[in-house]
Order: sequence, then structure tokens, then C-alpha cells
Amino acid sequence: MTNTESNSIKNYIDMAKTGHCPLFFSEWLDGPLQSSQALTYRSAKRNVGEVFSKLSKHRSIERKKTMVESFSDQERAEFIQSFFKLVERDILQDLKTLH
Repeated sequence: MTNTESNSIKNYIDMAKTGHCPLFFSEWLDGPLQSSQALTYRSAKRNVGEVFSKLSKHRSIERKKTMVESFSDQERAEFIQSFFKLVERDILQDLKTLH
């Protein structure tokens, strides 16, 4: 993962922490986030890294969103779960630094 991709992921994670998820339609968030499938941080990070390496080829948010839309339902659900696993970890890391 390049430094630019890492910064891009971090920017999207920061936006998601405030409730803004420009890569996802709200309908997409209902299903995958409700399932209780166990997901390790390592596999989530790998999955998000792979998707963001593909997304980095597109400049506009609309093109990135269109690419996510082209994923199969299973791929999109895995990506959404993985992405929010990273968001969750980032929030928990912030809480640790506050104490």
C-alpha cells in the first residue's frame, strides 16, 4: 500500500468517524453492519487496502462510488464490514489516548 493510499484510507476513516460515508449509499449500510460475522483487524485491513488500491485509480468520489457499486453484493458487504472494522479500531485507539 502506498503512502497516498494510506492517507486516502485515513481520510475516509476520519470522515466515517463523524458519520459521513461518501463511498456508500445508506441502503448498503443496513445489511452488512447488522451481521455478526467475526472479522479480524488484519483481514479487514488487507481487504480495505486491496479495494483502495483499485479505487485510487479514480479521482472523483462519484467514480469511486460507481466502482464500489459494481462489486457483487458479497464483495461490497465484505468491504463495508472491513472498512467499519478499521473505523471502530481507530475510534477505540482515540479513546485509549484520552485516558
